[in-house]
Amino acid sequence: HHLVKDGEVQSVITASDKFTKEEAEIVYLQIKPKYDTYCTSNDRDATKRLLNRIDPDLRKDVELFHGTSNGFIVVWYVLLRLLYDSNIDRKHNIESDLSKIKVTNYPHQDLNKVVADFLALAEELDDMDSYNHDNTVKMLDCFSRAGGG
Repeated sequence: HHLVKDGEVQSVITASDKFTKEEAEIVYLQIKPKYDTYCTSNDRDATKRLLNRIDPDLRKDVELFHGTSNGFIVVWYVLLRLLYDSNIDRKHNIESDLSKIKVTNYPHQDLNKVVADFLALAEELDDMDSYNHDNTVKMLDCFSRAGGG
């Protein structure tokens, strides 16, 4: 599937950062009347395949936000938006969990356990390409409070 933006034909998949869901809907409504039965069938099949391959809870959210006739392009952008929003929420939750780690909450101020907990959260942020060094400062601050009584 392709969309036209600024006079250029761009792939829905590889250029997804260049379109909003609303732009995708508008362009889709413009090109859909030009679809023949083959294109309509492919669009419907691509939409079904995409929805059948995502997490059931995510699929319910996608189905909630798109009409059954919106087609692959719109469903794709709804899915991207949901994934992006979920990723941002997850990042904030991880950073919040990281901030809540206090060495005094660990029996005998077990630094090995503190490090393991920090590492698990930091790795998840890093896997999301969302780690920033403010988190390192939070960790160092936590360690600076160790042994304080």
